[in-house]
Amino acid sequence: MNGGAIAKCSAIGQGGGVAIFDMATFTINDGTIESCSSGSGGYVYTAQGASFIMNGGVAQIGSQKYLSLKDAIDAVVKGQDDTTTIQIVRDMTITEQIDIKNRKIKLAATEAHTITFDIPDDATKRNCFQVSGHSISSSLTIGENLTVTTMNGSLRSIVNVGGQQGSFSLEGGTLSSGNADLAKAIVCIDNGGTVSMSGGTIQGNKDHNSRGVFLQDTNGWKMDFTMTGGTITDCSSSDKGAGVLIMGNAKFIMDGGKIAQCSATWHGGGVAILE
Repeated sequence: MNGGAIAKCSAIGQGGGVAIFDMATFTINDGTIESCSSGSGGYVYTAQGASFIMNGGVAQIGSQKYLSLKDAIDAVVKGQDDTTTIQIVRDMTITEQIDIKNRKIKLAATEAHTITFDIPDDATKRNCFQVSGHSISSSLTIGENLTVTTMNGSLRSIVNVGGQQGSFSLEGGTLSSGNADLAKAIVCIDNGGTVSMSGGTIQGNKDHNSRGVFLQDTNGWKMDFTMTGGTITDCSSSDKGAGVLIMGNAKFIMDGGKIAQCSATWHGGGVAILE
C-alpha cells in the first residue's frame, strides 16, 4: 500500500481494516487505515505466520509509529500524571470524533501538517475532539505547526471540553471552522473545565456560524478561559458573542492576544458576557 486510505470498514471477525493470513505480507509505505471496526483484531489482524510491515504512519510516540491518531491516543496509558506528546508526521483525514478521557495528550509537529475532520452527517457524536473530565483528569494541548479543520457543513464544535477536570490549551497552530456552521463554537466548554490560549489562531468564517470560544454553564460548575496570546479572528454569530461568549459561572481573563474582525448579529461582536 503506497497511498490512499482504508476507511470506515468493518468485519464481524478479525481485522476491520486488513486481515492477513497464511504467511502473507502486507506492507504500508504511505496512506492510512482509519475508523474501522471488528469483533477482534482491531484495524489490522495477522495470523498463521502472516506479517504486517509499516513504513508509514501518521503519528508517533517516541519511535513507535501509528496508522491513525486514534491508535496513538489509545496507546497512551490511562491515568498518568505526565502529558504524553504525540508527534503528527503526516496530513490526515479523520471520519469520527476523537475522544480523550483519562489521558493527557499534546499534539505537536516539527513541520506543517493538517488534521481534517470529515464526520458523517448521521453520526451522533458531532465534535472533532471531545475531552471528557467528569471525575477524571483529561487534557488536550495543540502546539505549533498544526492546523485542525473540517470538511463538514455542520458540526457542534471543533474542540469540546466537558467536566471540571477537563482542560484544553492552544499553544500554537490553527483551529479553523472551515465552511461549517457550528451549533456551539470552535472551542466549547460544557459545565466545568478550563481553556488557556497562549498562541496560535482560532479562525472562524464570516459566512458561517463560527463563534470562537463558548463557555456554557447549566449546573453551576466553574469554568475559566485565560488568554495570554494568540488570535481569535473572523468569527461570526447569528446571535451574540462571536469572538467569546461567557454564560453562567464562568470567568474570562485576557492578559494578551487579540480578538479581531468578529461579528455578531445582535450583541457582543468581540465578547458577550451573560449571567
